[in-house]
Amino acid sequence: MKNPIFKAYEKFDNGMMYLSNKAVRKYNWLTGGTKADLSDKVFLVAGGTSGLATLDPIAAPVLTAVHLAMYLLTSLKNKKIEKLEKAAQEKGCLNLEVEGNKLRLKGIPLIYLTGSTLFSPFLKYKIPFNILLGGYITDSYIMRADYQKPRKTNALQRAKRKYGRKLKAKIKGLAPNPEPIPQPAFVRLNSLEERLE
Repeated sequence: MKNPIFKAYEKFDNGMMYLSNKAVRKYNWLTGGTKADLSDKVFLVAGGTSGLATLDPIAAPVLTAVHLAMYLLTSLKNKKIEKLEKAAQEKGCLNLEVEGNKLRLKGIPLIYLTGSTLFSPFLKYKIPFNILLGGYITDSYIMRADYQKPRKTNALQRAKRKYGRKLKAKIKGLAPNPEPIPQPAFVRLNSLEERLE
């Protein structure tokens, strides 16, 4: 019989993975970016926000600096994993390092949630700590999502290309045809003077 806590976590994890896959697909469709790009942005925002949330002139720069170092290491690892995943997908197989990484990341949210629950009451900066943990958890879910190939254009560029011509044609069709402006008759002065005489 399976432990009810792990059973509940499995349901929670499956639901979060469903949402992560949707988020990565939507991000890819909107911006053309990959899951590593999205993961880096989420991770960076979480770190900056947690540093600002301390409201302490001494702790904020320290927390932000530590997070930026973690961000750089995680970003490099995410790019490496994505590169391996792309190569494996092109060959039509799985990469053991990528799959092992996904299995390792599966337990991270449980560890972080447990740590947040156990250590948060004893911490001076609870909100920044939880924001930072939320960034790590979100990062781990995003990197476990399915790989999406980067797109050459984002949604706005595709919409501009698709509807730009139609819109120009529609605007041309709606604009009234300008009537030619009558030109004044030019008469040579010499001939006018001759007539007057």
